[in-house]
Amino acid sequence: MCGICAFIYRNKIGISECERKVLQDTLSLDRRGPDHHSLQQCSVSDDANALFYGTLLHFRGCLTPQPLQSSTGNILLWNGEIFGGIEVGEEENDGLKLLELLDKSDLDADLLTHISAIQGPWALIYWQRNRRKLWFGRDVFGRRSLLVHILEDGDGLGLSSVQLKQFESWREIPASGIFCLTVEGVTSGSNNILSCGNLVLHPWVHAEASRSSRIVSTKEGKLFNEVLTFEAFIGLKNVEMKISEFGVQCHLPILNFSLSGISDEPVDVLKEEGDPRHELLRWATAEQLRLAEALKKILGDAVKVRVKCQSQHCNECMRSLLERTKERSWKNERLISDSRALFQVDADVCTDKRDTITGCYSNPPIERAFCTNGVSFNEKSVNVGDDEHETDGGGPGDSSVIGHFDSSHCLTRNEPSHGRNCCHCGCICPKVPDEVGKCASADMAKLCPSVSAADVAAGPSSVECRHAKVAILFSGGVDSLVIAALAEKSVPADEPIDLLNVAFEQQSNRAKSSSSGTYDVPDRITGRQGLTELKMLAPNRQWNFVEIDVSSEELQKTRVEQIQDLVYPLNTVLDDSIGCAVWFAARGQGTLGAGTTNRIPYISPARVVLVGMGADEQFAGYSRHRIRFKESGWDGLNEEIQMEIKRISSRNLGRDDRVISDHSREARIPFLDEKVVNFTSSLPIHAKVNLSLPRGVGEKFLLRLCALQLGLVKGSLLQKRAIQFGSRIAKAENRREKACDVCVRLQRAAMPEPIHETWTIINPTVSQI
Repeated sequence: MCGICAFIYRNKIGISECERKVLQDTLSLDRRGPDHHSLQQCSVSDDANALFYGTLLHFRGCLTPQPLQSSTGNILLWNGEIFGGIEVGEEENDGLKLLELLDKSDLDADLLTHISAIQGPWALIYWQRNRRKLWFGRDVFGRRSLLVHILEDGDGLGLSSVQLKQFESWREIPASGIFCLTVEGVTSGSNNILSCGNLVLHPWVHAEASRSSRIVSTKEGKLFNEVLTFEAFIGLKNVEMKISEFGVQCHLPILNFSLSGISDEPVDVLKEEGDPRHELLRWATAEQLRLAEALKKILGDAVKVRVKCQSQHCNECMRSLLERTKERSWKNERLISDSRALFQVDADVCTDKRDTITGCYSNPPIERAFCTNGVSFNEKSVNVGDDEHETDGGGPGDSSVIGHFDSSHCLTRNEPSHGRNCCHCGCICPKVPDEVGKCASADMAKLCPSVSAADVAAGPSSVECRHAKVAILFSGGVDSLVIAALAEKSVPADEPIDLLNVAFEQQSNRAKSSSSGTYDVPDRITGRQGLTELKMLAPNRQWNFVEIDVSSEELQKTRVEQIQDLVYPLNTVLDDSIGCAVWFAARGQGTLGAGTTNRIPYISPARVVLVGMGADEQFAGYSRHRIRFKESGWDGLNEEIQMEIKRISSRNLGRDDRVISDHSREARIPFLDEKVVNFTSSLPIHAKVNLSLPRGVGEKFLLRLCALQLGLVKGSLLQKRAIQFGSRIAKAENRREKACDVCVRLQRAAMPEPIHETWTIINPTVSQI
């Protein structure tokens, strides 16, 4: 998870003015990526400049700072995870891997092919220097947030994971395809940067899976998000956008509308009255049981990759490692001096000259390696932060020595590496040539007093973290129960799993002398029941059931101070309820010791949060699905589900990404794994649901069979209850509101009003691909 931000603007705006506004308002971006943040600027034409700001929440491979820059000057801001489609080695950084591929793409078709091949959540901003093109977009589901702001008179645009309040009026980038803004040729005589057809959309297109090319004519395939493409991209007037005649094949097939193909073969299992499984099994066919087994395998793989692809350290341990690295970096001044003699390094190379404007060392001392996660990243330039934080001696008074540095000198780009890391301790140690670097542990201990010979011999892997690294938003419903049961199979046996259960104070109970029942909301009750069932399945696992109780006062205060800015630009009562519930749940701050008097305060240290979004949309879990089925039958239900999948990016996922990542955690969504969605989309609707059956049985029928096969007997029969009702946030305040109403509580803040002029859509044109 990362926070990414970029601005392209005319010189008349002023590079220092734009930088000042961005740097004054990066707190939300920094919370998304606390491990590192840096700023980079460049000229993109005779009349335009660009600013790139990136923050990092490290998970895979080298701890690689953002923005990423190639040796050719291309710049990538990457907020995503590559779980498939592009081969990424176990020790590789997926952002660097993607930059390497994009850097070799001289044609638009090559670049679009690489981006569209990604399986996993992503939002990206890519500056292609030699062609003067800015590429940006989100994955087909919109699992990562990306907002757009149009500067005055169309003289530029800003892109950011979250709104920067220094700039008014942001809108979500629709998950309709990959956008390209051509800056080449923009001169002072042009109307503005965003006119003259400079902005082009290459839309996501449904096409035959057997096609060898991922570039598809829009005449051959069907646009995935027609509604979003033509209606939801809202901005300022005088902005023109072309829809390219060539789209990009998305991973998803068109939903199976067939009403045949499921056998009525009887199930060869015991269906006795009194058996709790009877309520489900008596309606299931043998084919559905086989499909449930297949779903368990595919969904299990999706959970596994989302559990495995992450840091070896939890949030707290990573923070501690980085803090120790900061402290030891100052000891490195003496280490560098001593190492010149030991490794015979040219003293002229080691002159520390700090740029008085950027605060960076323009002549870096030695190639340095930061060791954190058992792996290292190399960098040549360290920003020592703002002057007011420095001490006379240049010591630990500056707390941002790692937090800022110029990544343009980063060796993790395609440069040859002439040495090897001899950093075993978490401090910054010099990188030396192989022939010189055969240093004994005793030599290293002499250089760095904080390192013992035993530490060096043990290496970074000796620092083990056995805290919870995976948390689950847990209501005890069938979605979260299935995810928890599957995660248990992939998380190391000696690591806890945090189950985050949120409840909001009910005002009707506040007058009672005892507050014991204040937070006994439906999700708390089913959560405890689900915990009992999980303990029966995995009695040796440490399940941390985190009871997160939110008072009315805390809800109102935190909404104004933080949450409303993250929910923005969405503004309905439903957005407020879900945004607040998910924010408090993802914060993970509550107590352990459910059902006992010994309540222990606890904050989850997990960096990964597994969530159940996407299950209701695919398995007809909402009450509106029953209404549509009653009115229009199977065909109407198919149309409703297809619409749900297409609009999930604009209704839910961008908002949910913003609120969850505000806690330096990454939301991972197994139900929206490309292979899972491909599997469920290929099945006829009556194989997945049977809405003629009662609630708690018919909706999500196939998923309930999957839960049953995992051993979740009671959990497989729980009725669907949305988080705003299960946590009772919907009843915590105004009970007469409708979900679609504009939320008055969000309007109370001094937030910019959304803009309502629609972008001009130019007729499809052939783009040079």
